[in-house]
Amino acid sequence: MKHQKIPDNIQLTVKTLKENLSVCTVKHKITNLSTWFLFEQSDYQYVLKRAIQTVSQGHTRTLLLHGVGFKADIIQVNHENVLSLRIGKKLPCNSTIPDNVHIFIKDNAVHAWAPNISIIDNLFFKILKNKAIKKGTITIAN
Repeated sequence: MKHQKIPDNIQLTVKTLKENLSVCTVKHKITNLSTWFLFEQSDYQYVLKRAIQTVSQGHTRTLLLHGVGFKADIIQVNHENVLSLRIGKKLPCNSTIPDNVHIFIKDNAVHAWAPNISIIDNLFFKILKNKAIKKGTITIAN
């Protein structure tokens, strides 16, 4: 295996499963985000780079809200974080935010970050299919 410089805030564990197959576990010491990959020895550098990038940066998606009367808030309901979207005077569309998704709101955009992109996509899909949200009012940007 070739050696690659590992950042100080990354914990790396590599275990060989078969002659040419290993598993790599990467954990970010500050955010506690972690991921694992199966890889062949020839792919080690690429896989390690991607694993470090995933736990360091994660994945992002953005909901862009169009029109007048948009309001987004993160509220607490029964000890859970909830994304509350209101378009105009309609009742808000509330969606529970999964524990490993981090959301911040800036201007007309709701930015979501998670270690796994499918978690964000599932959250945003539930919001977009809500009948209280008019089609075309919200779009997803990468």
